[in-house]
Amino acid sequence: MNECIALFCSQGARNLNPVPYYAEYFGHKLHMDQNEKLGMYGTVHVVAVDGYSSKIVGWKSMPVKNNLVIYNSIYRLCHLCIFLSVFCLSLP
Repeated sequence: MNECIALFCSQGARNLNPVPYYAEYFGHKLHMDQNEKLGMYGTVHVVAVDGYSSKIVGWKSMPVKNNLVIYNSIYRLCHLCIFLSVFCLSLP
């Protein structure tokens, strides 16, 4: 049994995702990323990327990480804009 597990691990079978990534439409998945490498200089960058188109749909630079600013300025605003764009495109 251990030989079988070792064989799978050596071939990378444990690293495969059984469900491939799939976004059905613009706004279906929103990815948030933050960079604090310049935090010692007083800068934190937060970016929101759409999973379907891989386009940047929102970003914010701030002096210190603030979850309320991230939520109000990026996450909430991006979801509202994406909802309105999808809703307006679906109207006749």
